[in-house]
Amino acid sequence: MKRLFSLFVAIIATISLFANMQGHFFMNVADENVQVTNVESKFAQWLDLPANTTFVQFRDETDNIGIRHLSYQQYVNNVEIPNGIVLVHAKNNKVFVINGDIMDATIAAQHVPQKISPLKATQKVRKNAKNADAELKIVRAVINGENVFRYAYEVMADDFTSKQYVDAETGEIIKKVPLVYDIQATAKTYYSGNKTIDVTNVNGVYCLFDSERNIITYNANGISENDLEGNPSQEFLDSIQQVMTTEMQSWSSDLYNDKNYLLWWVRSHVQTYWYLPIYMQNCIIDHSATTSFQGTYINTIKISNIYDDSWSSLLDNKPDLYVVIKDNNGYVRYDGSNNYIDDATLPATITVNTHLWGTNYTIEIWDYDPVGNDNLIEALTFSTYDVGTYNWSDNTAQGTLVVKQGVGCPTYDVHWAIEKVYDFYMSKFNRDSYDNYGSPIYNFVNAQTELFGSDNNNAFARSTLYYAIMVYGMGDGEEMNPVVELDVVGHEFSHHVTNFNGNGGLQYLGESGALNESFSDIMGASIAFDVNGSYDWLMAKNVMINATNLRSMSNPHNSKDGNGAQPKYYNEPGYWVNPNDTAADHGGVHINSGVQNYWFYLLTVGGSGINGIYDYNISGIGIDKAMQIAYRNLIYYLTPEATHEDARNGSIQAAIDLYGKDSQEHQSVVNAWYAVGVGDKYTAQVDPITIKAKMPSNWGTTISAWAWENGSE
Repeated sequence: MKRLFSLFVAIIATISLFANMQGHFFMNVADENVQVTNVESKFAQWLDLPANTTFVQFRDETDNIGIRHLSYQQYVNNVEIPNGIVLVHAKNNKVFVINGDIMDATIAAQHVPQKISPLKATQKVRKNAKNADAELKIVRAVINGENVFRYAYEVMADDFTSKQYVDAETGEIIKKVPLVYDIQATAKTYYSGNKTIDVTNVNGVYCLFDSERNIITYNANGISENDLEGNPSQEFLDSIQQVMTTEMQSWSSDLYNDKNYLLWWVRSHVQTYWYLPIYMQNCIIDHSATTSFQGTYINTIKISNIYDDSWSSLLDNKPDLYVVIKDNNGYVRYDGSNNYIDDATLPATITVNTHLWGTNYTIEIWDYDPVGNDNLIEALTFSTYDVGTYNWSDNTAQGTLVVKQGVGCPTYDVHWAIEKVYDFYMSKFNRDSYDNYGSPIYNFVNAQTELFGSDNNNAFARSTLYYAIMVYGMGDGEEMNPVVELDVVGHEFSHHVTNFNGNGGLQYLGESGALNESFSDIMGASIAFDVNGSYDWLMAKNVMINATNLRSMSNPHNSKDGNGAQPKYYNEPGYWVNPNDTAADHGGVHINSGVQNYWFYLLTVGGSGINGIYDYNISGIGIDKAMQIAYRNLIYYLTPEATHEDARNGSIQAAIDLYGKDSQEHQSVVNAWYAVGVGDKYTAQVDPITIKAKMPSNWGTTISAWAWENGSE
């Protein structure tokens, strides 16, 4: 009897030592001499279980050293407890340890009436759901700072990135469980050195997918319409319109009238399924088990000789050469077929100028054939990051590959920059993504395809009712470097902000188009200032190779945009483009934007002088206040065909809203517009004075004096 008592004390001590709060436990039960076959019957004795608890075994596996592991899922009242699991470990079928995390009797779930239907719960997570896809469970959640177990419905999110739990009584989402896993990595960018970015582990590889901000970035070179699930044909867009019409029939009147909600619904559904296949194929990164991403820069490929002339014909006895580069998965990373060398004379040098990542590539040299099929001349494997010149020679061809490294990968610039852009809009304006509905942000780098209508020396934003994307060229190495600088990325994203400002955006023609461009420059500059702590007012200065900038906000006359130098004031002779001449840069959208750009610069830094015919004296209010005024104007006060005068009026009201009438901010906004030729100088508003007087009865017909009401003259 004494021995049994001692054993009982030992067990209690062990439980006390290893039990944790909220049902976590670890117990050594080797002395219990329990076999695997009857271990489940011991759970109630060992664990403090709620009434009506049952278990279902879902795993039985023996490892490579002979230990057997069994797993049991907990249920209470036949309702599953997510992650309520008991793990059993045995040697020679004798159990020696159990551990796990369960709902025990001290923290039993509050049993509540299921006031929310499964369909309602599903619709809480999936706004457009018509069918119930929710399973009732008992879930641990933190409510009002306290860990509790509640009956809740488990619903999978639309994009499969999380499971969400809807309280069965209140209908509130009380818990979200991510299904993708972010890590931070150090990426070697092209312009900004090593930067920390958020990436996602997908089946063991790392992708430029930031699930927290909903950002997806990838090298889009070689993508064709065949890569798109539901390419943007008219038939596709019509089908989406039909789906929208069907869905809206089930919406309540408040949702039906919420245009922003409608736009969010379309984008979140169309984009997710449209672009997901591209994302999975093209953003994969081989980082060799390290978190430091680097790029390889393929500069040129020189073909010295071609020995096998099987490609030639009577009509074509000179090769028409181009290069295709594929990764080890067979996906095209570079396609030069649109820029083949016609009737090449050997030796011939093909300029590639593209960035790659990973370690294994196949470089294919092709002969273009306008009549028949193109002919593959050479395929060589490239599997090194080393800088240098590599020669190859075989029975088919002889040539040289020139590799550069150390400049970083422009795709990382975009991913890092767009994370900063997202954070800027969230922190400064509490704006969640470009539409303030958290819609996914898609970035395509090196998208030199007809599908995107892009070229090397360009970056653009494209948004419609159905989708919103940003596309960045890699530069041609002669006029431009990769078009991925921070202020450029901020500029392109801000086009979407403008388009989804809630009032229909700013039409991309004439004066409203110039304002559209200017707001993107203003926000791009503000983002660069916010991230770096300073800004020199030169847009895309590192992108330009033979110029100091793309556009100068501090001196628009010095802008190097290919469309021409910009005006510093409204209708400035020699610079201003007629807004009605839509054949000229859509009415001067990239040129006349200099007017509001210069207004923003003067509003921020202040200054005095003469701008053409306008003498000005402006007290700068700093970029933080200036950006708040500009943003408020864009979101609340401008209509799609706004003019510069409208922009002036809206910004004045925005300044009054934020800082008060006749404040320094109000005065500076007015004076900065005057400096760029829009409106008058600020004048303090003098309220009219009411003079109460009466005419003396003995004045006759001639007034010779005033008599105040008190009788004095």
